[in-house]
Amino acid sequence: RGTMVEEVRIVLGAVAPVPYRAQATERYLTGRPLTTRTIVKAGELCLEGSQALRRNGYKLPLLRAYLTRMLSDA
Repeated sequence: RGTMVEEVRIVLGAVAPVPYRAQATERYLTGRPLTTRTIVKAGELCLEGSQALRRNGYKLPLLRAYLTRMLSDA
């Protein structure tokens, strides 16, 4: 816990016509320690501006959960 993020690349597949790179989230994480607060904020940033299709609203919370789990395990 508290490991400092030196470099990170977050690419989301199957969320757009081409893989989408979450650059705002990457910028936020770089140089910060991986604390619970940082991880939660990264999950929020990753979804910022996203818009689910009519029957795909369930995917947004899943995306946040996957990102949170990945960062928590780092």
